[in-house]
Amino acid sequence: MSKLPLPKQEKESAEGLLALLKKAEKPMADVIELKLKKESFHELVGLVELLVGDDDLSPADAGKLAKVSRPVIIHLLETGILKGYPVKSQWRIKRDSLMKYIEERESFAKSMQKLDELGYGMD
Repeated sequence: MSKLPLPKQEKESAEGLLALLKKAEKPMADVIELKLKKESFHELVGLVELLVGDDDLSPADAGKLAKVSRPVIIHLLETGILKGYPVKSQWRIKRDSLMKYIEERESFAKSMQKLDELGYGMD
């Protein structure tokens, strides 16, 4: 089984959800009831979409995964930050391009946080 490269935050969410699911791995009944917080449920749906979804995403789906608006995704496509291609009047975004963008954005945010912690941030 190949591993899906995930940004660190997504990986931590996936690991937490996996631990929760493993607790219900050996059910005593035919039906398993699993209680999740609303945000955990949405994270689980997003992770499943990443695992089994099509290789290419619509701008709306890409926005949901990246937690940005559809217009931001369109802007990222138009500026070449995201890789995609038009199909008729709609864009399709390459999944690996979106994952790379999310990873780079998280890395940048962590770098900026570190600078703030060291006292180099703006007041």
